[in-house]
Parts: sequence; structure tokens; C-alpha cells
Amino acid sequence: MAKLVNALGLDSSNFCFESSSLSIRNFSSVFYSLNSTLVMLPFTLQQLRILKAVAAEKNFTKAAEFLHLSQPSLSKQIKTLEKNLDILLINRETNQLSLTENGKVFLQYSERILALCEESCRALIDLKNGERGNCISSI
Repeated sequence: MAKLVNALGLDSSNFCFESSSLSIRNFSSVFYSLNSTLVMLPFTLQQLRILKAVAAEKNFTKAAEFLHLSQPSLSKQIKTLEKNLDILLINRETNQLSLTENGKVFLQYSERILALCEESCRALIDLKNGERGNCISSI
């Protein structure tokens, strides 16, 4: 867990550890340093999608097919993600893949990040199409 916190560039004061779950108190420090310079995240949205698919399919080949990627490309993205985070996300010891404890925690955040991205896109589309906005009524 500590390696995950360090990989995301946050100190322990930003986190609350409760029953093996991780909650962020101040996520803004991931994106900006003290001088407001953009900080690179150690993952891409595509890597989060890949992790989610691997966790669901429990198989690199099936996850790659689901995402319309080659299996070597998918495997390389997972290895890059693990390298950037400096943690092991997936147990590869048995014939069936499983997430490590760090992988399970990171997957929860990955799913939240991806859901927020999708929600923001839907909101912008609704605004563009006039389906969302201020309703002004005169009585």
C-alpha cells in the first residue's frame, strides 16, 4: 500500500487507511506541485481500462480481444503500469491471473476514475445538445 501511495506522488498525510481501504483526502496534489507545474501521473486512462479488463477476464488474451488490442501490447502496458507504480498489480504464479492486494485497491480507484471520465463526457454532450442546463421559469 505504501508503494502505491509513493508511486502516486502523495505523502501519507493525504491518505486515510481504514480496513485495508485507501481514501484520498487531497487528490489535487497529484496534479499540481507547489509551483502549479503539471505533474505527470504514473498511468494512462488506457492502462486503467486494460487493468479493468484483465481483472474482469482473468486472462490477458481474452482481455486483449475485448479491448481489440494485441495480447503482447496489452501485456506491455500492464508491465509499464507496474513499473511506473513500482508495485506488482497482478499475480502471474498460477494458470489463472489474479490481482494482488495492491492491484485490488488500484482497480477500485481505476474504476472510479474511468466512471468520472465517462460521466464528464456525458455531461458535456448533454450540455452541447441542450439537454442539461439552467431552467428558467416565469410564473
